[in-house]
Amino acid sequence: MDTTISVTIIITYLVIMVGLSIYASKKVDMNTTAGYLLAGKSMHFFLMAVMVTGAAVGGASTVGVAQNAFTKGLSAGWYNMSWVFGVLAFIPLVTRIRRMRIDSVTDIFEIVFGSGDALVAIIVQIGLMVAINATQIIAGASIIIALMPDLLSYQAALMVSSTIFIITSFFGGYLGASIANIVNVIMIYAGLTLAVIRGIDMYGGIQSISAALPEGDHWFHFFSGTGGIIIIGWILAMVFNLPANQVMYQAVMAAKSDKHARIGLVLAAVLITPIGFFSSYLGIIAVGAFPNIDSILALPMVLASLGPITTGICLAGLWAADVSTAVSLLLGTSTIITKGVVVRYIKPDLSEIHQVWLSKVVLVLTCGIGLIMAMQITSIIDFLIQLITMYVPFTIVILAIMFWPKLVRKNSSRVTVLAGFSVIIGWVFFPSFHIVPSIIWILVPVCIIAFLLTAIIDKRNVEIEALYRC
Repeated sequence: MDTTISVTIIITYLVIMVGLSIYASKKVDMNTTAGYLLAGKSMHFFLMAVMVTGAAVGGASTVGVAQNAFTKGLSAGWYNMSWVFGVLAFIPLVTRIRRMRIDSVTDIFEIVFGSGDALVAIIVQIGLMVAINATQIIAGASIIIALMPDLLSYQAALMVSSTIFIITSFFGGYLGASIANIVNVIMIYAGLTLAVIRGIDMYGGIQSISAALPEGDHWFHFFSGTGGIIIIGWILAMVFNLPANQVMYQAVMAAKSDKHARIGLVLAAVLITPIGFFSSYLGIIAVGAFPNIDSILALPMVLASLGPITTGICLAGLWAADVSTAVSLLLGTSTIITKGVVVRYIKPDLSEIHQVWLSKVVLVLTCGIGLIMAMQITSIIDFLIQLITMYVPFTIVILAIMFWPKLVRKNSSRVTVLAGFSVIIGWVFFPSFHIVPSIIWILVPVCIIAFLLTAIIDKRNVEIEALYRC
C-alpha cells in the first residue's frame, strides 16, 4: 500500500499543531507559570470544553475502545460515556475549586492535613498521570505501525509517539494545548465520522459486516457484550476519579469565570458522547476484516484500509485524540511537580522564569518514564480502569472537605487512603478478592466506611477555612 498521501496529511497536521503551540506562546506571558501552565486564567468556555474533551478522548477512548470492541462489541463505547457522567458530576465542584488557594489538587491535602498526607497524594497523582500517559504513547505507536508496518519497529514507534507529545506541549503550554485542541476535536470528529461512513461502504454495508462476524448476538447490543455491572462500574470509577484528577482542576482553574467553567464542562460532555460508539463500531468492522490481528491494532488497521486520503484524515484524527490527552497529562504532571513539590518543599523562592523552565524539563522526563512503562502494557482499557480506582479514596476525602467539612478529621485522609490501598493491593494480588466483577464495588463502600469511622473515633478537627480565599 502506498502511504505517501496518508503520511503527508498526518505530517501536515502535526506541523499545524506545533505552529499553533508557537502562536499561542505569543498570546500570554510564557515566562510565568500562570501563563504557561494555566493559560493566564483567561480561557473561554469553548477552549475549556475542547481541553476537557481532549483529555477524555485520547488513545484509550479511541484505540482502546476499538480494542475492547474486538471481543465485546458495541457496548465497549460505554467507556467514553463514563467520562460524560464523570464530567457532569464535576460541575457542582466548580465554584468551590475556583475559590481555593491552590495551584494543584495536591495542595488541598497540604493545606488541610499537612505535608505527610500531601506527599502521598503527590506520589499517587504523579504515578497515575505518567502511567495514563503511557497508554497514549501506545495508542500513538499503534497508529504509526498500522501506517508504516515495514518502516519502524514497535519500540521505535513508541519513541516517535513520545517525541511528538513533547514537542507539542513544550512550546505553547496550556493555552497552546487548548487552541490546538480546537483543531484536534474537529479532526477527531471528521476522522471517525468519515471512517464509519467509508468503512460501512467499503466493507459491503451493515449486513455484510454483520455476516462476517463470529457467532454471537452481542456485537451490536448496547449492553450485553460488556455487561451492565461492568458498565456501571466504569461510570462509578470515573465519577470517583475526576474530583481528584489534576487534569480537571487545571481546566477549571484556567477558565475565565465560574460560568465559563460550568458551560465548558456541559459542552465537553456533549462532545465526548458519540466518540466511543464510533470507535467501537470500527472495532467491530475489524473483527470481520482482520480476524487474526492483535486487537490493539483493530482501529488503526481499519483506518489504514480505507484509501490514502481517507486514511490520512482518519489517522490524523486519531493522532489528534492521542496528542490532546497526552498534552493535558504532561502539563498536569509538570504543574504538580513544579508547584506542589519543588516550590512548596525545596525552593520556595524559585523565580517564575526558572519555574517555567523546570516545568519543561519535568515534562520531558515524565514523558520518558511513560515511554518505558508503555513497553510493558498490553490492554489499554483494563490497565486504565485499574489505575483510576486509585483516585477513589482521595475523591471521598475531597468531597467531604467541600460538602461535609464537619466530618473531616486530622486522620481522615490517612485512614481512608490506607483502607483504599489495602483493597487495591488485595484485589491485585489475591484473586479470592474478586467476589464482584469490578473492584469499584468493594473500594467505594470500604473507603466511605473508613472515612466515617475516623469521623467518629478521631476528635481532632482541621481548619478547612484556610483552604479558601477571603
